[in-house]
Amino acid sequence: MFALKLNSDATAAFRNVRVGQSLWVAITYVICARIGQMFAIDPANVTPVWIPSGILLAVALRLGPQIWPGIFLGAFTGNIWAYFSTDSLTRMLAAVASATLNGIGDVISIVVMAQLIVHLNRSNRILNSHQSLAIFIVFGAFVGPFISALFGATGLLWFGHIESEAYRTVMQTWLLGDSTGVIIFTPFLLSWLYPEEHFTRRTLFTLIVVTAYAMLITGVIFDILRLPKLAQYGLFLFLPALFYALIHLGQRLVFSVQVAALSLAVVATALNKGPFYQADPHSALIYLQLFAAIFSLVLFVFAILNMDKSRSSKLLQRRTLELEELYRKDALTKLWNRYRIKEFMDLEMIRYRRDKRPFGLLLLDIDDFKRINDEHGHLTGDKVLIELSQFVQSRIREVDFLGRWGGEEFIIIVSETSAEAILLLAEKLQTMIREHNFESIQPRLTVSIGVSLVNETDTELTLMDRVDSALYQAKNKGKDQVIFVE
Repeated sequence: MFALKLNSDATAAFRNVRVGQSLWVAITYVICARIGQMFAIDPANVTPVWIPSGILLAVALRLGPQIWPGIFLGAFTGNIWAYFSTDSLTRMLAAVASATLNGIGDVISIVVMAQLIVHLNRSNRILNSHQSLAIFIVFGAFVGPFISALFGATGLLWFGHIESEAYRTVMQTWLLGDSTGVIIFTPFLLSWLYPEEHFTRRTLFTLIVVTAYAMLITGVIFDILRLPKLAQYGLFLFLPALFYALIHLGQRLVFSVQVAALSLAVVATALNKGPFYQADPHSALIYLQLFAAIFSLVLFVFAILNMDKSRSSKLLQRRTLELEELYRKDALTKLWNRYRIKEFMDLEMIRYRRDKRPFGLLLLDIDDFKRINDEHGHLTGDKVLIELSQFVQSRIREVDFLGRWGGEEFIIIVSETSAEAILLLAEKLQTMIREHNFESIQPRLTVSIGVSLVNETDTELTLMDRVDSALYQAKNKGKDQVIFVE
């Protein structure tokens, strides 16, 4: 099944190739390669952190396999740039051959591994869970770099760029360089290629401050920045705040700190500074790469904790909303219940006392509802309540509030109104309900409505008593009535 999927992806990759896209991918590869080769060491001019592998794995995860020509062209060009010589035709052909093998290896290690990660993870988001992290490390940071190192180092050996004695060292350095590049740059770039919730200007400012602080700490540790002892101790006092930020402020911050700190560590080691400086450059390189791997894995844990916290927060918010629905909404009609009605009425009363903008109440009761239940059953009665609530909700303003007061009684809180306007609304609703053909019941429904408008001496209790008295009068006058009480 997976083989069929890969064949399908490969066919799509050939069909969807875009020349412009491939060119900018190739240019990106070459630029990143030249930057990485500024820190290259012998034998064979291998760099400690291979930036293109990390950058372009992120691009392959985001854009898909159709970028493969750009990766091949970039790897080919980068290899030719490093090893091409015009001394003889043989050396020219050897450079072309090794560059071709390098290009093939990079296409497999980046494009094929990206598709494998997406297939196994069912997503191109590599740090959504502990499982996705494991898949990324195995295939993105180990298997892919191993394939790249195998093709690249073997090409250098076969075509005379290195001696057989150096093959193992080149393999090891190439593998760790590619792996370090993936671990450092792929998560960082993906965190910026996808939107992050709640990322604001304030968050960006915090990211810059925290990243700058991490660089200060790295600068002190790697002997690039020299501060008085007291200042150094003071600087390290803020480490708990750094850990808090790494857990709580999103994956972009985590990976920005990672890239900034490790980039500074690479520069320091290249300048023969810091704890990894050795007389033997290869030993320093190995220590640096191991440090980068361990440091990155620790930050990956922070990234996973960050994601878990975000998920827990979302789950808690959803559960909170569900609980609010349960205790604030009527289970049958989905209208607001008496608890929420009283909350809203309190708000309207506060607004009235502050702004002197009156509001009013309509207390609506279905006439002869007991007869409906007795003759047609409670199930039909429930359907009537649901239909009526939907009908009334669709015929009042969005700023007005409809709730179920209890049983067959509904209440409407009408904001910013007058006696004339609220009485007109009540009469229109009564007429529309009388004339509407409800599917659940025959003959048609009628309702009695009590109406009142707030005044300066009112409390919530007195206003409610008055509208309840108005409804009682409407019932006593023969039902299907609207009664307004001042």
